Amino acid sequence: MAVHAATSVDIHRQQLEALCKPVVQPGQVIDLAAILSAAELTRETQTQRTQLVERIREQDQALQDQIEGSERVSALLAQYSEVDQFSLQQAAVESEFAQVDAELTDLTTESGSINQRIKDLSIEGQIASLNEQLSALSEEQSEAAVNAAVYAVAALLLSEQADLADQQNQPKLIERTSELARSVAPSWAGVRVIRDSESTNNKAKLIIDLENGAFIPANQLSTGARAVLYLALRLAVADEQSSRTGVWLPLICDDPLVHLDDERAPQAMALLAKAAQNRQVILLTCNKRSLDLAEQAGAQTLSLSD
Repeated sequence: MAVHAATSVDIHRQQLEALCKPVVQPGQVIDLAAILSAAELTRETQTQRTQLVERIREQDQALQDQIEGSERVSALLAQYSEVDQFSLQQAAVESEFAQVDAELTDLTTESGSINQRIKDLSIEGQIASLNEQLSALSEEQSEAAVNAAVYAVAALLLSEQADLADQQNQPKLIERTSELARSVAPSWAGVRVIRDSESTNNKAKLIIDLENGAFIPANQLSTGARAVLYLALRLAVADEQSSRTGVWLPLICDDPLVHLDDERAPQAMALLAKAAQNRQVILLTCNKRSLDLAEQAGAQTLSLSD
């Protein structure tokens, strides 16, 4: 009886081990708690599987409803009942799409080229317009240059004629000044008055003509040459006034020889000696050379220090 019970227990144990083997980890001891936990896990897994199957069925039904409600999908399914046919059609559509996309790219490139050409034409139009304006301005510039040349030549001719008229109609005072100045400075051809074209009021100015054809404005003369000019001008003014009034007034000079070199100083003293023939000439000087020249010319000398 005891043997039979032990055998029955072994059989039940083997059956239990066979049932638990799928959920038991290697080396895990089989007890009641583990069995109950595995059973609970199995039950939950079965429940989730049932729910998942139900959701799949519902999704299939919803998809079927959508297909049946779409004429376009129904038509496609009717036309392409097999997957291969649908794949071929898909490939054809993709190929057509690629071709259209390539054509679109070409059209976009061509459009860009056309837009660039439009811009180029616009720039070319502007350049053409600017060239026309430049041409017109060049013509105006040429006309202005010709007119300027004409006016310049006319001004030069008028200036030359005015200078010639001035030379031919110099005042007697200037002619007398030239005569006196040449006796001291032989390199001078004469003295004359011209109109200063650079001044705003056409002011007259003195110039010195040289024997070599050149001329020097009076304000550019050296100190000695300017002294010769002023002495000649002063003597000419004195002679002109005396001739006009008949009165030969004394001439007082503050040594006009002091700035002259040894060559011109004697000639200037000769001018003063000649002027003393008709009037009294009083020469004030502290220069030994001027004193000696005056005594040589026959002047009476008086020292103010005496």
